[in-house]
Amino acid sequence: MEAGPSTRKTIASVDRALRLLFIVAAASDGITAKVIARRLDANLSTTYHLLHTLTDRGLLVRLPESRGYGIGYGAVELHNGLNRQLSVTPEIADLVRRVHDQARAAACFAVFREGQIVIAYVAESPAYPMPPPLDVGFSDAPHSTAFGKVMLAHMPERDRARLIDVCGIAPVTDKTVSEVPALEAQLAAVRSNGIAVELEEFQTELACLAAPVRRSGSVIGAIAVGTRPASMLRRRDELENVVRCAATQASYAVSHADRLTQLA
Repeated sequence: MEAGPSTRKTIASVDRALRLLFIVAAASDGITAKVIARRLDANLSTTYHLLHTLTDRGLLVRLPESRGYGIGYGAVELHNGLNRQLSVTPEIADLVRRVHDQARAAACFAVFREGQIVIAYVAESPAYPMPPPLDVGFSDAPHSTAFGKVMLAHMPERDRARLIDVCGIAPVTDKTVSEVPALEAQLAAVRSNGIAVELEEFQTELACLAAPVRRSGSVIGAIAVGTRPASMLRRRDELENVVRCAATQASYAVSHADRLTQLA
């Protein structure tokens, strides 16, 4: 997803190169230099200079059969780096995929990043898709999502108040808990029960359930599943068991990875 415009001073050539990457990434099976130049609103000579530079860096590749350019394998390094920074280890990714399979529901892993609660990894399928806009990088309305409630519940009170002040608690649907006293009572129940459930608070016809992931006792993330409200009500115990078990395993995986890093 291409980022929106910024009011800060930027370097035009770098901005143009990044826009070019997003244009190529959005193409399904290659895109020619002429089409890129048109979408970039740049002349063909400038476009070729950018293409050659990005190709030399491995971020683009020249595709055969006159299909133009595609994303290069160097982008994998960026993807892997993002996963490392979001604590999405191979073990965590595998756990979330297993949650998706076992729960027969879309699943995700969320973390704290830059003072926000952010989705770091999603496991879905055509049969059990994650409804938009819930995807990697999503950080809006944490008071209305199950993973957001889990993580808000375990934040220090001052940090929670600051995040709520920044994000607000406006109603997203007519079922969103959007008053501070009611939200605080709900978060207290989340801390007590070790699980968060929301029914259509974030999106109509969507219900989610989440459990905390801990590192050395502190909550650093959450694993969640999303399904239809009727399915959630019918399968609540089953889904809760899957998510709780996965969150426990994720907590072990995160803490174990830290210990290995310290020993290295």
